[in-house]
Order: sequence, then structure tokens, then C-alpha cells
Amino acid sequence: MNLLQSLKNLLLPSAEPLPSGMDELTVILGLLVEAAMADQQLDELERATLLEWLAGRGIAREEAERLLHFALAEQQESTSLHPLTSWVARNLDRPQRLDLLRQLWRVVLADGKLDPWEEALMRKLADLIHMPHSAYIQTKLDVQQALERTTRP
Repeated sequence: MNLLQSLKNLLLPSAEPLPSGMDELTVILGLLVEAAMADQQLDELERATLLEWLAGRGIAREEAERLLHFALAEQQESTSLHPLTSWVARNLDRPQRLDLLRQLWRVVLADGKLDPWEEALMRKLADLIHMPHSAYIQTKLDVQQALERTTRP
């Protein structure tokens, strides 16, 4: 059984067909990788945040590494966010989309810097998944404050 099929079996079937060859986990991971790569580099803190997110979904370290490698390769080949964001907008409820936005900010802010490309992509992603500007701002502030608390001596 291949990796994607194994992951698909872990998740409940969704109402809307997923983009070809993907499951819910890889759609969300794809968006997280897009956010991490908005500044054209994946630093160790962003990588660790992505692996931590996968671990939080019960994915073993070796499997998480393979998934991340796959997602990074897909990101290099991708020409559009539309298949991913349209699926999210149609199939995740508001609390789930808010949680996704929060996780996107965690990835983007993991390195302690907010690149203009990252901020522009975050604004675009928030719009594409139908989140209001107030949620975009509030989740950004919440994640920044949480990161400040964890990095203070």
C-alpha cells in the first residue's frame, strides 16, 4: 500500500473530491509548505514546525520526513493554489479554517521574521479560504504573542 493510500485510510472521506492524488492531510500540508516557501527558503525552524504539525497528527518521524519531502517536491512543480484552497474553502468549516490559518502563521513566523512575500501570501491564502481580514490579523497577533512567550528567557 502506498504512502498516500495509507494516509487516505486514516481520514474520513470528504464531501468534495480532493485534488488528484491527494488526501486531506496532504492538501493542508501542501498549503503549509507553500507558506513556508513563500520567501524561497525553508529554514530549520520552519521545517521543525512542519514536522511537529505532522507528528501532532500521529505521523511517525520517518513517515513525516517522507511526506515533507513529497510536499516540497510538489510545491516546486505547482502552478496554482486554487485546487488546494478551493477544496479547503468548500470542505472545512470556519473553526477548521481558522485553525489552518493559525497553523499557517506558525509556519511563516517560526523563523522569527516576516518576509514581505510571506505576508502577501498569507493575505492571499486567507482570502482564498474565505477568512475575514479580522481573522487574518487576530491569528497573526495571537501566534506572534505565543511565539514571544516561548522565546523569552
